[in-house]
Amino acid sequence: MARRTPGHRQLCTLAALRLALVLLAVVAAQFAASQDHAAEQQCGGLAPQLSLLFAADYDTANHVCCHNTHYAEFRGYASAVDFYDELERRQQSALGSTEVQPATIFYDSVCGIPLFRAPVGRTFAEWREESEHHGWPSFRSEEMYEENVIIKPGGEMVSTCGVHLGHNLPDS
Repeated sequence: MARRTPGHRQLCTLAALRLALVLLAVVAAQFAASQDHAAEQQCGGLAPQLSLLFAADYDTANHVCCHNTHYAEFRGYASAVDFYDELERRQQSALGSTEVQPATIFYDSVCGIPLFRAPVGRTFAEWREESEHHGWPSFRSEEMYEENVIIKPGGEMVSTCGVHLGHNLPDS
């Protein structure tokens, strides 16, 4: 029987550690590839349009819409980029001489399909107040283009193009 030296045990431990590191690298590479594949599937391999309205940050939109299923831009982001003020200015200029406020149509940032129209059945001020209270634009069921929005089990909302829209958080 061969006699083992203390150095032999260290070599075996190093070899096992190297093997573990190689396996870890392979698993990490497979995970990264699956994440990339999931992101490609999420937005159909596409990305948000380059010219987003309302000073929306492209990198934030790309991450939120096409590279995650759980998170969103920070609460209050829409207010921080003057989204509501700019939208109200556009609403006011569209009013002209009519008393009826037109609904704004919100489109998918990747494939361009209509997703929501608001306000419907309420004033702009009411829609804005509810949205600012929630921290994100808030849409009711009658404001949604149901044929273009999927609500998954657990509440995640995606467009029919696979773009993450947020979560359906009904009022209690």
